Amino acid sequence: MLHLTCSNQMEALVDPLARAVQAARAADPLGVVTLIVPDQSVAQYLRFRLAERLGIAAHLRFTFLTRYLKDLVEAADPGIRVVDADRLQLLLFARLRDPALTRLDGLERVQRYLDRATTEAERETRALQLALQLGRLFEEYGYSRREMLRAWR
Repeated sequence: MLHLTCSNQMEALVDPLARAVQAARAADPLGVVTLIVPDQSVAQYLRFRLAERLGIAAHLRFTFLTRYLKDLVEAADPGIRVVDADRLQLLLFARLRDPALTRLDGLERVQRYLDRATTEAERETRALQLALQLGRLFEEYGYSRREMLRAWR
């Protein structure tokens, strides 16, 4: 079950969270409690505060929202594989390293950018930098420009 508690002060959230963790443990003492956090520093903070309140901070799984949603989707349908930013960047890098692909119509500017390299190592670096930037943009488009992505299909 998903439970959301909001506050602009993190300390105010610790006690309701501790109560929710206690309730989850009462229902399933060996079960893992999943907590969605924005970053590792919040996870570490909560780990310490929950240990203070509960005496132990075991069987807690801290995850980010994007990872949690990815896991939910893939668990619901094993035929679906959500491509995260890291995987997308690797796929793009592999494609950008393929000279046959970058010579296709419409990719002349990409080819010119890569051709400015004077060594193979510099070309690889340019391809990697471009793949990283494109991966970030595609991920952002997934959040903010879905209609544009649909039009590319």
